Amino acid sequence: MSLAQIGEFSFIIAGLGIASGVTGEFIFPVVVGVSLLTSVITPWMVRRSHGAAAGFEARLPAKLRLLVALYDAWIKRLWSAPPASASSRLRRGALYLAVDAVSLVAVLAASSEVRDEIVAVLPHRFALPAGLVGGVWTAVTLLFAGLFFVGVLRRSAALARTLAEGTLPPHRADTAEVEQAPWPVLTVVIELALLIVIGLPLVLLSQPFVPVRSGLLILVFVLALLAHKAWQSITMLEAHARRRRTDRPGAGAPGTRHGGARRAAPTGARTAPGCSSLRRIRLEAGSLAACNSLTGLDLKSRSGADVVAIERPGAGALLPSPREPLELGDILVLLGPETALATAQDLLRAAAKATEADEAPGP
Repeated sequence: MSLAQIGEFSFIIAGLGIASGVTGEFIFPVVVGVSLLTSVITPWMVRRSHGAAAGFEARLPAKLRLLVALYDAWIKRLWSAPPASASSRLRRGALYLAVDAVSLVAVLAASSEVRDEIVAVLPHRFALPAGLVGGVWTAVTLLFAGLFFVGVLRRSAALARTLAEGTLPPHRADTAEVEQAPWPVLTVVIELALLIVIGLPLVLLSQPFVPVRSGLLILVFVLALLAHKAWQSITMLEAHARRRRTDRPGAGAPGTRHGGARRAAPTGARTAPGCSSLRRIRLEAGSLAACNSLTGLDLKSRSGADVVAIERPGAGALLPSPREPLELGDILVLLGPETALATAQDLLRAAAKATEADEAPGP
């Protein structure tokens, strides 16, 4: 929303367009009017951008919110700790990916350039039907192009795995499937992003040789398959997280009483399946979050941590809704970098300590 307004550069573009005869003079007052309008409403939009983002997040499906939280945590970890140990593998994977992409376009371009000549010469020389020669040439072209296309897909997947492994804690090959749950989620999401970045330029570059509609259909088909795979992975991650919380001894047990008030059970930092940025915090008496909702708590913007689940005594694990009212004894499962988790824990527990100090009897 802060980038919505246009300024004096648009006046220069409009003036050049009018001077060169590309557009009529009507465009200049339109540009000036839009510039004035956006200059007036931009401060209003910026002030309300947080509320708009919160409203948009509230309408997202719960699984998509969990996926966004995982991706956000991975991005923060990537920026804070670049995968220096995997830099050589990243460079090598990016080089191989570029070679496969360029080879794919080269095969399509070369085939398009010589196809007409092949179809014109071979039928006369060998007494073959022109349709048969054209069909065989197209099949051979698709075969070689398909090899490089598969190479692009495989290189993208390998590069995505390298990016994920370079920023998440290493895991052993004999680790149980439940411990590796976040890995396929992040890998598929990164692969999806890579194919979007690579696929669109490939479709544009191959447009002179392949109908743009065919290229877009192939790209959309592959992206749809990856999106479906990502959705299955996030569903598996959610099921693993629920099973893990259900199987944990004493899960969802209410807090013990101490001095007539409900106290929090120790819930220090906890290692998530395949990721060390998950922490469980029980809401104490007087906590900032008690009798509040996630939207009102605004924990994400204040600390950078995401609430990915709520463990409630008697109700089990809940998928967090932004308008879900929180209760004493709830355990918030937070996801994010260690600094964000520490800030969120301080925010929640500082309010409880302040409340206890206010309620303590005087001398």
